[in-house]
Amino acid sequence: MFKKFFGNLAKMPELALRYQVKVQPEGELLTKQTLMIGQVRYRSCVDVSVNPGGFFFTVKAPFSKYESILIPWTDVTGVADSRLYNMPAKTLTIGNITTITVKPDIWERIRGYLK
Repeated sequence: MFKKFFGNLAKMPELALRYQVKVQPEGELLTKQTLMIGQVRYRSCVDVSVNPGGFFFTVKAPFSKYESILIPWTDVTGVADSRLYNMPAKTLTIGNITTITVKPDIWERIRGYLK
């Protein structure tokens, strides 16, 4: 029930339909990260990897299991300043599907891949 409600708010079904991957790409995996996907904040339960192929993440929220997602850099259509837990952050627009808000440490890894 929680997965369906929060997953729909975050647009996870749409992300999975378009960007689901079965294998984690190579590169450093940052565990227990915090992201906001759409309107839903996932606190300390997201594994993230930033690499030339795109932005990879897996949400491991309690009582829920989501598909692993790999968003290619070409599908990041916008970036805006924002806040996450009252701290500076960046919000990435993912096509016309949803937004993903990241903290500054993840943004520093991402920004070099965006054109």
